[in-house]
Amino acid sequence: MKIGAVRARTGRWLGLSPAPLALLPVFFAHAAQPSRPTDPRDRTVWQGVYSVSQAEQGRLAYERHCAACHGADLGGARTTALLGEPFMRGWAETNLYDLFDKIRTTMPPNLGRGLADAVYVDIVAYVLRENAFPAGASALLADADGLRHIRIQRQEGPAPVPSFALVRVVGCLQERVGDDWLLTRASEPVRARTPDTSSDDVDAVGTEAAGTLTFRLFDLYPTPERDVGHDVEVKGFLIRTGPTDRINVTSLRPIADACRAPN
Repeated sequence: MKIGAVRARTGRWLGLSPAPLALLPVFFAHAAQPSRPTDPRDRTVWQGVYSVSQAEQGRLAYERHCAACHGADLGGARTTALLGEPFMRGWAETNLYDLFDKIRTTMPPNLGRGLADAVYVDIVAYVLRENAFPAGASALLADADGLRHIRIQRQEGPAPVPSFALVRVVGCLQERVGDDWLLTRASEPVRARTPDTSSDDVDAVGTEAAGTLTFRLFDLYPTPERDVGHDVEVKGFLIRTGPTDRINVTSLRPIADACRAPN
């Protein structure tokens, strides 16, 4: 039985099945594409992106506005932990703007954007410090473009998006195989900000080269026969089962009248 649904821009209703949702953190609405790797502004959270004094200011703000829900030690009280492995599962392979924007638009509960951006970015700095990312000489700025160029990743480097993350994939929709539909020539999954095909995750879809991955898509309703043979954008919850991973689809929309040719 379905427990929720999201309306795609194509007008179809696509359901969410309960199994992956039960395993998702509450703080799940994450991010979009990583910054271009060739941009000279690109950094990671391991390169000292906040200052010691800023993190201390963030601690004071966190204790006042966040600790009641997320715990005095960030370990989670009434909601998701912001520390250690739970934090990395929720935020690895995103960028600092997504973390900053999530905090400022939803925290404190029902009072999102109730604080100055400078306070929110101080809280981000404190969260980074408590997760053992090193401090640097300069404070982190509440600058959207700059924050988008700071990647959250594990110390050993970039990694694939983990199972149960909300992702976005572009590929060629194929006919149904059993209960699932196939998405071939698909791009590497990246975290999505929203479960529907909204402008939040707009990218140059359809212009990149075809990918090499294949996914099984399930919980599509109504079925998308009219989009077979088209490049489509799919959003949903990634379930890594290997060798063909699955996506519990939340939205699907065609982005081209044909599928891109393989390289």
